[in-house]
Amino acid sequence: MKPLHFIIFLVTLPILISLGHDLYLFYVAQGEQLNADLLTKIYTEDRPARAFDFAALGFIWLEYSPDTYKMMAESFEPAEWAGIQEFLKLKATLVFAALAALVYALAFALYLFGKMRESGKKVSKRRRARMN
Repeated sequence: MKPLHFIIFLVTLPILISLGHDLYLFYVAQGEQLNADLLTKIYTEDRPARAFDFAALGFIWLEYSPDTYKMMAESFEPAEWAGIQEFLKLKATLVFAALAALVYALAFALYLFGKMRESGKKVSKRRRARMN
């Protein structure tokens, strides 16, 4: 596996994990057995606390590690912590998707740069004959 492919794979993992987490929370909120009809509720369910929504970064942090959240809140000045909380309101899946899109664009640019460099090294047979 090429290193670039491995990096792209690693950047994709957080998206899949956070999306799986969001689907799990939706499934738990429904309180029903898993079936095909439950999938249609992702688009149609509009009752509060039962609709599909992406989890915020702050929710995930507070839900799974409240001690570190409290420790970090106490270690910052209130104005600084308010700025950090604005970032923590962002949806985790969307943040990871934006990061992945940035890495994908960079990988594509590197791929194009490599192709351009290779095409500059290739010399046609006619040109090679004229050079000799």
